[in-house]
Amino acid sequence: MAATDLPLTFKLKLPAHLIRVAVLAVLTSMPPILAPAIANAQGAPPLRAVLLPRLIPDAIRQMLPIVFDSPAAGAADLVPQKVSVVSMVYCGGASNAAANAYAVGLVVPGAAPALSSPALHTIDCAAPLANVAARLMNPNNGPAWLEVIRLRASWVPWRMTLVVADAAGTAKPGYTAPNLKGLGQIAAYNTSGIRILAGRGSNVAFDLAIAFPGSAIIAVAFPSRQVSNPAPYLNDPAVANEIAIAPAMSNVILDAQYTFVNQVLQLYGSTFDIPLPIEGVTETITAKNVKIAGADNTMTVTGDLEYRSIDYAASMNCEGDDLAVHQVTLDPPSANCNQQDLMERLQCQGQGVAMYGSSKALASAITQYYQGQPLHVSTQAHPLDFAVGDTDYQATFQALKSSSHGGAFSEAGRATVRRAVNTP
Repeated sequence: MAATDLPLTFKLKLPAHLIRVAVLAVLTSMPPILAPAIANAQGAPPLRAVLLPRLIPDAIRQMLPIVFDSPAAGAADLVPQKVSVVSMVYCGGASNAAANAYAVGLVVPGAAPALSSPALHTIDCAAPLANVAARLMNPNNGPAWLEVIRLRASWVPWRMTLVVADAAGTAKPGYTAPNLKGLGQIAAYNTSGIRILAGRGSNVAFDLAIAFPGSAIIAVAFPSRQVSNPAPYLNDPAVANEIAIAPAMSNVILDAQYTFVNQVLQLYGSTFDIPLPIEGVTETITAKNVKIAGADNTMTVTGDLEYRSIDYAASMNCEGDDLAVHQVTLDPPSANCNQQDLMERLQCQGQGVAMYGSSKALASAITQYYQGQPLHVSTQAHPLDFAVGDTDYQATFQALKSSSHGGAFSEAGRATVRRAVNTP
């Protein structure tokens, strides 16, 4: 049975407040970015997302129902009928191949809405499908028939498919459940040429690779048409360690290469307003030309800080396994004291000394205010917009732990995925 390819599209809204948002704005988007130069296909991928078991069930619920054509249920049916997967439980990756995963779904007649509460649970993954169907059938209410199916999700470059691997149905007297056992593919999703960024990056396409190790799901993004064999990136042994050290309440881990983050920041040329209480009044410092770099358990953010019409060259050093702010330094603009008149030259030099002293005092005030705070950023007010097929979704992210390893910045935290309010 031929399935319709469902395109995946993403659109990032970059937030515009706090210097820390400059770092996380990239991470919360599942994006890569600027054309061929954005990442070296031979190096690490620009972005990786690891969906953990706490997030997967909620994400699956938001994608239901899945409506497809079933074979005719009997001689009286002249054409295939529409049926719907209205509940689903994720059963994890296949033990012999991370490219495959399984789920159990509940199918009912017609184009039906998703159930408001889960009908299937992880215990149903190992139960006989016929037993699950019998348990779910309500002889008084509910549909005339229902079917429980075992779905196999498979990914090969660059396409994910859903195939019915097994099925068992039951029906009320006088009705017949369709035979879905040999149906085969019911949906296919194209994961190449994905448009992720908005505005200046909207014409840049990326390919998304997917793997299903254990109870997690990994998605890795590459510049479009630059990687033909993504398998080495999907089998990174570092993922297991990241999962092990993530906070218990985390449901997603996001990794972005520093080169990628900087390209995003350069592309959008964003500025970030940073609140700072000074002399009892909260003032605003504006960060511009932000760049980040890091190594194991250390990260440095550099850029220009504008405060009271003066531009300072600034840097912020973060250290530790949660990247807490350690120190902020500010250098004032250099004074050009080459006046021929001695008094003017001395006055200029005095102003330079005063400016140097005030910059150190301001840096000390910023350090004192932010020192020890981990580099965590939330994006509830700036959700990521994306689409799967004809359905629009929004995702938000709240970081719980930040880390830096080699050339990558990582955040473990809690994400939410919801259908957009304008989606039927």
